[in-house]
Order: sequence, then C-alpha cells, then structure tokens
Amino acid sequence: MTTDLDVKLPSVKSCSRCKEEKPNAEYTKNGTASDGLYSMCKVCKRDGQIKATYGITGAQYDELFESQNGCCAICDEQASQLPRKRLFVDHCHTTGEVRGLLCQHCNFVLGHARDNQDVLLNAIQYLKDKG
Repeated sequence: MTTDLDVKLPSVKSCSRCKEEKPNAEYTKNGTASDGLYSMCKVCKRDGQIKATYGITGAQYDELFESQNGCCAICDEQASQLPRKRLFVDHCHTTGEVRGLLCQHCNFVLGHARDNQDVLLNAIQYLKDKG
C-alpha cells in the first residue's frame, strides 16, 4: 500500500515566469501549493516584488548593489556579513525615488526618524553630548 508520504516529487520544476527548469532549492516554500513550492523561482519572485514595490528591475537592483560594492550605503557593512545576507531598497516615501541599498539597521534608523534630517542631526548631537 502506498501513502502520500511514499510519493516522490521531482527534484526540479519549471518556473512559471522565466520558464527555466531549476532545482527545487531555487523555489521558496508554499504550503498551499500541491508540490509545496512557490510557482516562480526565487530570482523571478524577488524581481517581481522589487518591481512592484520600488519600480526598479532586479537588474537595476543588482547594478546598485555592485555600485555600492555589496555594502550598505550608510554604515558600509558588507551584505555577506549581515544575518539575512541582503540589503534593503531605500526610497523616499514622498517621491518614491530609490536612493540606495541599506542594511536592515540603517534602513530602520531612517524609517524611525521618518526621513527627517533634523531628527537625525539631533540624534548625532545627542550622541556627541552624551557619548
């Protein structure tokens, strides 16, 4: 007697976007899918999310990443040394214009300061006075 656990899934699948056949490790998990994997490969999924959220392509992200030498634009931390091994797209919340790529900490600092230069300058002065 065979059970669902006995059924072997193929170790590769075709991406619904780029149509390339890639190993299952190139797909994120999706508990609602019949094979347990998202229909698009990780690269295509990332490219779609970046385009929808920030209006830039994955290639433009990669160009920005290379122009920053794979480092955060503020603290210069190498992406490969970060816990999630990636940089976040920083953008102006008013205009939507992409400014650069930041580590999670620097991205949060700008976000929590609401991109307000006066708040950030006050924080610097505070650190100088209290440091």
